[in-house]
Amino acid sequence: MRRLALGAICLFLAAALAAAPGEQILLKARDLAGNPLPGLRFSFDQVKSRKTNPSGITELDLPPQRPPGQQIKINLVSSSKRSEDWFLVNPQINIPTDTDPAEVVLMRRREFRQLAEDAARPAALHAGELTEEVRKQALVDAAARYGLTADQLDTAIRSFAETQDRTDKGIVAYLEGRYPQAEELLSGSIEKDESALVGKLQIQGAAQYMQGKYHASADTFRKAVALRGEDTVLLSWLGSTLRKSAKWPEAESLLRRALAIGEKSLGPEHPDVATHLNNLAQLLEDTNRLAEAEPLMRRALAIDEKSFGPEHPDVGIGLNSLATLLYATNHLAEAEPLMRRALAIFLAFERRTGHEHPFKKTVSGNYRELLKEMGKTDAEIEALVRSVQ
Repeated sequence: MRRLALGAICLFLAAALAAAPGEQILLKARDLAGNPLPGLRFSFDQVKSRKTNPSGITELDLPPQRPPGQQIKINLVSSSKRSEDWFLVNPQINIPTDTDPAEVVLMRRREFRQLAEDAARPAALHAGELTEEVRKQALVDAAARYGLTADQLDTAIRSFAETQDRTDKGIVAYLEGRYPQAEELLSGSIEKDESALVGKLQIQGAAQYMQGKYHASADTFRKAVALRGEDTVLLSWLGSTLRKSAKWPEAESLLRRALAIGEKSLGPEHPDVATHLNNLAQLLEDTNRLAEAEPLMRRALAIDEKSFGPEHPDVGIGLNSLATLLYATNHLAEAEPLMRRALAIFLAFERRTGHEHPFKKTVSGNYRELLKEMGKTDAEIEALVRSVQ
């Protein structure tokens, strides 16, 4: 009888220990600008917090045996229309080792959709080709304008993907370079709001463009232009897509229209105007009108230098474009210092950021080819490339 009583006591103690509460941690919710976010709830392991207070702070109970420093994944509780507007940028947090709150960063879903649209702009086309590497750099650059670091961008994409919304799933597929899936998801999604529909069509058209489906891409951008005919981004996309299909007259008309609208609405020295100038110059190059293309490139380069400074990668791209045109017209001596300066910009970018710009290899190859055409030996070429600072 005594042995049974001891067994019962042991079972009681084990159950009590198993049911013992874990740690309670503080969470502080903020947006990318650092503003506190009240009225949101979070959960972990089916335990939900209270709503965040006006300072964005709430308490969250953790199960036992969750030591400080351990990483956990929390969830945003969808309990109101307000919470559905947001998603977690950093769902993975470390359990605090002291009484300070763990910081939880959130972003509005519509803001992330806009980021995706910005990343799917034709601005990168003035580099010559919208390659996968250029597209990725355009995404990183767009994210930085919204206050997202490269690491935050990766976690934000994964977090944003945790949705049942077909359009949002298609957006994530595009951002991850899964273009056939992006096209399928976006083609089958329905948007009642015109603004959302135009944004969806833009990303769908970009996904088709990246697959080389230029006719399908043009059809998609035509639908978007029909809804918003004065949008310079859409006009540039449609013009650039038609350019890839060698439909020169229609493409030129659209690119000139985008340039005229941009100059009128933004002013003649806006960076977007430089993009329109470069896109039009590319078409003029394609149709062997190099003398017409050169002043457009020079003007675009001057705008970029004034807007971004002399060491910006866009300036490096513009220098390479102009130098390549001068090379094509046999002005080698004038092209060489421009190409050299372009390479120096991308090398400086690499030292500054710790990673290689996707256009560096193109510029480096162009510079070597130019030097070879100027009669330099292989040894002289390598020495000149190494001397670029």
